[in-house]
Amino acid sequence: MNREHVFRFVGAILCLLLSTTTFTQRIYVKPDGQGDGSSWAHAAGDLAQIMAKATPGTEIWVAQGVYTPGEHRHDAFVLRNGVAVYGGFFGNEQTLAQRDVYRRPTVLSGEIGSSSVEDNAYNVVVVSGWSDATRLDGFVIRGGCANGVGEPSSRLRCGGGIYIEGHEQEPSQVQIVNCTIEDNYARDGGAVFVASSYGRKADPAFIACVFRDNRADLDGGAIYVDARLNGQSRPQFWYCTFQQNLGNYGGALFANGYSGVVEMTVRDCTFQQNNAYVRGGAIYHMDSNGTASSAITACRFVETYDAYGSENVLTYSLDRILSRSIFSRL
Repeated sequence: MNREHVFRFVGAILCLLLSTTTFTQRIYVKPDGQGDGSSWAHAAGDLAQIMAKATPGTEIWVAQGVYTPGEHRHDAFVLRNGVAVYGGFFGNEQTLAQRDVYRRPTVLSGEIGSSSVEDNAYNVVVVSGWSDATRLDGFVIRGGCANGVGEPSSRLRCGGGIYIEGHEQEPSQVQIVNCTIEDNYARDGGAVFVASSYGRKADPAFIACVFRDNRADLDGGAIYVDARLNGQSRPQFWYCTFQQNLGNYGGALFANGYSGVVEMTVRDCTFQQNNAYVRGGAIYHMDSNGTASSAITACRFVETYDAYGSENVLTYSLDRILSRSIFSRL
C-alpha cells in the first residue's frame, strides 16, 4: 500500500470516527462566496472572518481555491476551541467522504503583500482551541514568514505555518489531519511552533501530514516544540512525511524540554533529505534539567544529515551530551 493510499485509508477511518461528533452548525465557504454560508449555493467568502466568529460545535466546509487571512501581517486564520474546519471540497458535496483533499487543493496562504516573502503574514494559522474537537483537516498551508522580533516564544518569530497556543488549565489537543505545510519560514519552527512553555500544556496530534521545504534560521526546520520552564507537551505524529526541511538544530523536529517535559510519539513517519546546520538532521532533543524524548517506531530516515554526519536523532542533556537515541527503522 503506497503512502497516498495509507493517507486515504487513515482519513476514511477518521471520518467514520467523527460521525459520532455532534455539530450544532455547519458553514460553507467558497473563494467567491457572497452568501451567509448556510449552503453551498449561499456560501460565504471570507474564511478568516468565518473562523474568527465560529463557536464550539461549528463545522466549516471549505471549497478548493486559495484563501488569505487578511491584509496585515498580524492577521491569521484563527482556529478556535471546538471548531472543525475541512478543506478539499469541489463545492457540491453532501458528506465528508465525498471530498478529495488531493485533487481539490484548498490553500491557506500567507502571501498578502508583494511577491517577496518578507512582507507575508507572520503566521498563516493560529490555534487557540484546546479540546480534541478542534480540528484542521485537508489544507495546504504555505507562505508564512515569522521574521519579526519578540520574546523567544512570540508568534512574530515562531511558527510561520501554524502557531499552536498551549493552555494552563487544559492541554491543547488540536488535530491537524491530511495537511501539507510547505514553504514557510520562522526564526524557530519554520512550519509549526508548539507554545507550551511557562506552565502551559499542548498535546497536538498530526496525522497523515506532509512537512516540506520549511526553514528556520534557528531551531526546528519544520517543528519546534517548546516546553521550557514547567511546560508540558506530548505531541503525536502518525503517518507523516518530513521532506527537505532545514534548521540549525533539528532539521525536522526540535524538542525543548529545558526544565519542562516534551514526550513525542513518532510513528510510521518518513524523514527524507532534512538537514541541520549543526546537529540532528531529523530530530534534536534539548532536555537540560527536564525531559525531551521521542518514542520512534517504524520510521524511515533517508538522506538526512547534519554538519557532523552524525545520527539522525540526538539528545543534549547535562547527563548525556549529544547521546544517541534509540529508535527503530522499517
